[in-house]
Amino acid sequence: MALFTTHSDKNKQRLQAPFTRVARRLVLRFHTFMLWQTDTTFTERFKYVGIHRDSVDQIVAALTVEHTKTITSYILEDDGRITSETADSCVADITAVPVGGLMWEIDVNINEPGRSLEKYTQPQGGA
Repeated sequence: MALFTTHSDKNKQRLQAPFTRVARRLVLRFHTFMLWQTDTTFTERFKYVGIHRDSVDQIVAALTVEHTKTITSYILEDDGRITSETADSCVADITAVPVGGLMWEIDVNINEPGRSLEKYTQPQGGA
């Protein structure tokens, strides 16, 4: 059996189906105004199997680039302004594991965070 020198659907095994968890809460700031804070986390687990040892470093580097995302953090300032900061971050834990002989597998565990802040609007009463 020939070993793989690339990663693709041909040697990908899904360990956990993609899933997005959402948590939303109402945030009160200095008893003067409220915001909705929505946090999301996208998770997925899979591995690439049958990788030739000589290709492992190249594939890990490619996966790191594929799973590097620009993450935006929202900050609620004391005066009520919402500001943001962005940074590039790899959202996956990528681990190369020797299986035996020249064969390796690469485990990928994705945990991609997200957050949004929205001003709270008082619901209007019905007639």
